[in-house]
Amino acid sequence: MWGLLLLLCPLLASSEDPFRQLQRWTAEAGATSPPLTLRHGGEGPRAVVLGVGVRNGEVMFRVPTRLCITLSAAKHRFPTIEPLLSFTELEQDREVLTLTALVLLLRESEPWRPYLAMLPEELNLPVNYTVEELRDLKGSSTLLQLVRRQWLQLKSFQKVLKDLGTQKEDLREAFGELRLEELIWGYSVVQSRAFRFYKEGDEMEMALVPLIDMMNHRSSPGGAEIRMSIHEDEVVVTASGDFEEGSLLEGRYVGEAASMGSWMASYGFVDRQSLFQAMRIDPGHLWRRAGFDLSHQGVLQELLESRGCTNLSRHGQAYSLSSSGFSQSYLECMRFALTSPEEMPTRSHQCPSQNRQLAKVNGTGECQEEATGLPFSVRNEHAVVMALLGHLHRLISEYPTTLKQDAEMLSRGGLSARMQAIVELRQREKALYYHGIQALKQQWMLLIEDP
Repeated sequence: MWGLLLLLCPLLASSEDPFRQLQRWTAEAGATSPPLTLRHGGEGPRAVVLGVGVRNGEVMFRVPTRLCITLSAAKHRFPTIEPLLSFTELEQDREVLTLTALVLLLRESEPWRPYLAMLPEELNLPVNYTVEELRDLKGSSTLLQLVRRQWLQLKSFQKVLKDLGTQKEDLREAFGELRLEELIWGYSVVQSRAFRFYKEGDEMEMALVPLIDMMNHRSSPGGAEIRMSIHEDEVVVTASGDFEEGSLLEGRYVGEAASMGSWMASYGFVDRQSLFQAMRIDPGHLWRRAGFDLSHQGVLQELLESRGCTNLSRHGQAYSLSSSGFSQSYLECMRFALTSPEEMPTRSHQCPSQNRQLAKVNGTGECQEEATGLPFSVRNEHAVVMALLGHLHRLISEYPTTLKQDAEMLSRGGLSARMQAIVELRQREKALYYHGIQALKQQWMLLIEDP
């Protein structure tokens, strides 16, 4: 009888619900959490439901750091990996790849099975898309550029890991025959589920945190959030706002604004509360189209540098187009970039009549000379407006569908999760570009109307 029970115990344990296994595994290691249940699919994504209310400022979770897959642990496990990642320029990309290596190393580790069993086998980040699905993204240039960069990085990283598997006996099983599909899976897990938070002072940590990384993104404005930090040997999660009993474990994945394509590259879906696109300035392209000679281009390059204008930002303020229109930093640097030889600064403190009109548009009530140090003219503003209108119309023309066609596809339904995201993304990007066109036209009409 006892022998039969001993034989059955592993079977009974293995048949336990994976979410219950995860809860038991974390609790046995000292983690604490409110009562939780898992809602499966239905009309929405899988979601964790809170069994009790949690008030603002209360601790929701404590998870021992030894249960977390951390960047610190990855760097300790692979102390020589940093120089091997020279193929990528961004520190954030190197961190994601380093943490991915540890995820892949642990994926067959028995102690981590309760956590790894809860990770999805298939992820919808665009780096997982088929060639046909990527073709449907035509026009979404930001996303396609990101996916191309991810693919190139992963191909290079696959070689790095396979070389490590060849050189080191303890890594041979995990990396020796590593397939690209496996690497993309690990990368997608880290990209979409890892948190960044403070551990000591200003030092940041990046980690996969069991249970917490099942939090869903809240697209609707408002609502409670969570705060995360490391205290001694625990990840502590505190409520920022009130979570009611029966509410979902959700919050905003990213606090700052992100381009819609960049967001989708990281999480695989569209944030329906965001209409934001990072912008850039290509001075050389603008100058060639304006017919500026090399001498004047050199003068303008010095002017842009003196005014703190880079390709992506001014004095750290990123260029953007959002539901509020173009960022002021973007418009100002576009004006500098398209200043004709006749309009170069005179350093005069007199305020031309055109500047008073511009001041009215900008709502400053002051001479534009005082605001920017450069007497912009109606001619300059016209050059900026025409350049941006042309740019936005070109962007819209690159999409394979119209806004109406996208709306019809979404209303018919029956789309796969990936196709749903593709159509939503291109619809929202085009809608934002049309919004930018309308804002430019309104700005121009305000400029030329009688005072």
